[in-house]
Amino acid sequence: MDQEEKRAKQREIARRYRERHPEKVKESSRRADLKRKEKKQAYYQATKEQRRERSRRYYLDHKERYREVARVWKYGITEEEMDQLWYEQGGCCAICGEQLENDACTHLDHDHETGKVRGFLCAKHNVGLSAFGDDPEMLERAAEYIRSHKQEEKPT
Repeated sequence: MDQEEKRAKQREIARRYRERHPEKVKESSRRADLKRKEKKQAYYQATKEQRRERSRRYYLDHKERYREVARVWKYGITEEEMDQLWYEQGGCCAICGEQLENDACTHLDHDHETGKVRGFLCAKHNVGLSAFGDDPEMLERAAEYIRSHKQEEKPT
């Protein structure tokens, strides 16, 4: 009997065993799956700190790339489009017109429903718009409220 015939005979024996003992096969498979899962969990626990440190180093080495990918994913705007918008706004807040630093205090404002980028804002105006839920009617009521109290304060 050659090797191929021997393998075929072994496969046939295994097939018949699986047909006659499905519960045993199922239980054996379940135990093997559980053992693999436990082994995988143990590996992840044992290498948790190493993986965390490797991720941290990679992030620090590729921080600009991470930001660019996040910006494209979140806002759908490339760095070139962002630079163009910055240039068009003159590097100023779209609401107050104050010169912005290109840092963490500068916010890329966007519509929270559509995700469409509207422009750059300073931190306080970005927070202000957010507090009004990007609702133009609410902002108009707030402006009217301020106007009405300004008129009351004017000396006659």
